[in-house]
Amino acid sequence: MKMNVEIEIDWLEEDSTIDQVMQEEITSAVVSRISTQCLNRVEERARKAIDDAISGAIVSATKLIEDRAIAHAEQWLTQEVAITDKWGDVVETGSIMDIIKQSYDNTLNKPVDAEGRFITPSSYSRGTPLINYLVSDKVKNAVSERVKDVSRQIDEAIKREIDTGIKENVASKFAEMVVSTAHSQQKSLPGKK
Repeated sequence: MKMNVEIEIDWLEEDSTIDQVMQEEITSAVVSRISTQCLNRVEERARKAIDDAISGAIVSATKLIEDRAIAHAEQWLTQEVAITDKWGDVVETGSIMDIIKQSYDNTLNKPVDAEGRFITPSSYSRGTPLINYLVSDKVKNAVSERVKDVSRQIDEAIKREIDTGIKENVASKFAEMVVSTAHSQQKSLPGKK
């Protein structure tokens, strides 16, 4: 460790020497400097320890809150309730989860028209359950996409075959023409019959 110390001596007492004053001033400056450095290090370490402790506490608190919220939601969903009509008579009892499931099932089984809109009870016989509509719509879209892919592949294969056939046919006709031309030129040469 390197340390620079400045000493200012304004006056000397009668019974002290310059060496004593310098020694006291140097000791005081060194102690002050070391104390400051130690204090800074302790403060830095304390700040880091506090930050780590706060971060850990936040994580623990968040986990605790999430766990309690989930437990509360599960307790609430399994709680028995009674559904009443407009006069207060109990129509149905069960847990909130069972009622949600039943409502979901009822919604999926409600009839819809060809556009997927719910229809009135008087025209239920003409409707399709929502679940069937959703599934058939997804199947139609999936089949349509697949047919487009297959159709594109077939078109490309036909085009390649046509291109290949035309090239082979042109090459064959060209070869016949060259051979025919060569035969006719060979016959026209003098001395060949």
